[in-house]
Amino acid sequence: MRFLSVLLVALSVVGSAYSQCTVNDALTANLDANVGPTTGGNALTFNGNLENKNINIANNYNFVSSGVVQTNGGNNLVLTGTLQPFNSSLSDKFSLRAAFVKMGQPNDVKQELQDKAYKANGGPVDPSTWSFYQIMPEKSKMVSLTNPNTFVTMSENPNTALQVGVGANGKNLQDGASGWFQYHATDGSVNVNSGSGEMQVVDININLGCSSTFECESNTYTISKAAIDKTLTAQEGSQALFVDQVSSVFGNQKSFDTSSGTVNTISIDQSTGNLHLTAGFTSNGDSGVTVNCDLRFTPALPNNDYKPKLELMDSAYISANGPIDPNTWAYYTVNASGSSCTRNDGTTITVTGDQDNMYLQWGKGANGKNGNFGLSVWLNFVDSALQNPFFDINVDTVCDTNPSTSMFTLNFTISSPKNFTTIINTLSSLNITQNFTTNNYTLTYMQQSNFTSLKPILSQPLSHNISSSSITPSSHSSASSSSSSFSSSKTSSQHNNSSSSSSSSSKDLPETSPPTEQPTSPPATCPPGCIPAIPVVNTTETPAAGNSASNIEMSKLVVAILSLFVLAFFH
Repeated sequence: MRFLSVLLVALSVVGSAYSQCTVNDALTANLDANVGPTTGGNALTFNGNLENKNINIANNYNFVSSGVVQTNGGNNLVLTGTLQPFNSSLSDKFSLRAAFVKMGQPNDVKQELQDKAYKANGGPVDPSTWSFYQIMPEKSKMVSLTNPNTFVTMSENPNTALQVGVGANGKNLQDGASGWFQYHATDGSVNVNSGSGEMQVVDININLGCSSTFECESNTYTISKAAIDKTLTAQEGSQALFVDQVSSVFGNQKSFDTSSGTVNTISIDQSTGNLHLTAGFTSNGDSGVTVNCDLRFTPALPNNDYKPKLELMDSAYISANGPIDPNTWAYYTVNASGSSCTRNDGTTITVTGDQDNMYLQWGKGANGKNGNFGLSVWLNFVDSALQNPFFDINVDTVCDTNPSTSMFTLNFTISSPKNFTTIINTLSSLNITQNFTTNNYTLTYMQQSNFTSLKPILSQPLSHNISSSSITPSSHSSASSSSSSFSSSKTSSQHNNSSSSSSSSSKDLPETSPPTEQPTSPPATCPPGCIPAIPVVNTTETPAAGNSASNIEMSKLVVAILSLFVLAFFH
């Protein structure tokens, strides 16, 4: 009984996790005159009139385009973006990287909207639904793009935290985030610290929405060789996979392109944010040498001094007013134990980790060969004859909007259930076929991506009443299968859901109010098993921005199946 109760909760969480985005746009939280306060309206504000301290850092900043918030399933959030001064004589742009870890509710939950906005007064904003995160100082920094000696480090402001949810930005009723943090600011000659005398903090106020760049309804992208763009780079030659040294494990071949006739994709697990790359590669020098790779990655938490690999011309990047902004990329670290490649002669290529601690980088221009949406990654592998061998992958990524649909089958057996009629009715509502002689049940469902996450949970006995369960490809499968496994299914086109960002035109830049309590002691940290990251309020079960109807149906499906298992156990 206790086992099934725990399992029901666990799978309910898995189902609800599909209603969040793993990469979000971060935009300035503009003031809503109907419910918002009379002050604020910028993405980042230094309270205490920082600019009057004769330091080359402005009081207020907004994103040049939009920032990015990446999550690894809820335990962490990483906010990155390029900031520009607002209403200031200063012009330096800054890169922002701020990482956060899940925590419990702090003592001081900011409620800056008008009273009528909150649930207690009949409004739509319920602070009890918000999630809270504490800043990770060693992974958080704001640095000038023109003068690296001008920077800001941030740290915890006790009693407060980053609060995330509907209305949590304190400026409007949108899904968003806000937080107060202590800081140290310097331009190399002048230093300013928060917390001395008046309450000086740096305040973040942003809207959140599924990324218009990253999000894809199918959660699956096709990959192909990133061709050289001579207007952005002086590099010669292009290939999808390149081996830095001649290696016998790669068949003594160095240059490979993606193979035709194989499944070449990356897929995203919405519940964890993990990235899965499966692809076949064919040597450009010998078409008889092919390599199939199955590579798995988790969202990275770079330190505050991490620098991405920039292979294009300097003029291509935003620091030189170019079109490519590395601060809007997402970063991933390889799961070496779950990753490998296999040559067509059976040779296994063992992946050992990120080469020189360089993360997989994904975004516009991240492939290092052109300005397309793509990725690049450098991975060490084992070859005892070589010193520090690695291979790199440089590919374009395109949302797969018109896939062939693969049918998968869930099989399970219930042994001698007492409440047989109720169970049969439940199965019928799920379009499950049943063998009355053996009590074997088969569920056919059309969502590969859902089975990707459910497979490890349901492919094991669930109780003594569930004698077996398995998930297998149906004989009706219409998609080509890859030896590497279940890749995500695609059912509809890529969506575009970004909120417009506008800045106040007032020259009298207001400041937001300080925390209601002075710092006393740090808030509690999050215990193991924290719920997924960015909360979604969806009481009508209408697909929210960035969520397909199939994901909501999958949540229903999980609960229905578990209800069935509970019936079998209790009756």
